[in-house]
Amino acid sequence: MADKQTKVAELTERFTSSNTVVLTEYRGLSVTALKELRRSMANDATYVVAKNTLLSIAAKNAGVTAFDDQLVGPSALAFVHGDPVTTAKALKDFAKANPLLIIKSAVMDGVSLDAAEINKLADLESTGQGRWCYQGNYVQGCLHLQRTTFRGSSRCRRAASKARVQLITKPTRRTKWQR
Repeated sequence: MADKQTKVAELTERFTSSNTVVLTEYRGLSVTALKELRRSMANDATYVVAKNTLLSIAAKNAGVTAFDDQLVGPSALAFVHGDPVTTAKALKDFAKANPLLIIKSAVMDGVSLDAAEINKLADLESTGQGRWCYQGNYVQGCLHLQRTTFRGSSRCRRAASKARVQLITKPTRRTKWQR
């Protein structure tokens, strides 16, 4: 009994400390596949498998009512403590490779999301990629300004040289315009 109470307390704390919680069904997935899923989202989320009764009690304790009707079958939750877009992408990619994983719904900052909205969230750019795209577009504009004007503005020259150093020292996945 005490073990269940500590598990409910732990789950309640995860519900309250997470900015996004994604409900999935993992029926038919092997333990190694679940380990692979946990590893793919380890930086941004914690993937927890628990009994539905414990999950429903913890959700009610935390004030989350979005999962009341959906806690049926083998359920697992992804408690997101980092970027929700990255976690949604990891879940979507894993579900594409393993069709047995079903993304049911989510709660993001108190707002309920269905599976289609989670897929839309996964199609967005993550925070880091968006920052690099914005910075890269600004640098490209500055480089064009430098080429077309006699000297270009000093602000653009400084930004372009700083961005070149950052692009060299911090390699990321390159987008089409950076190639």
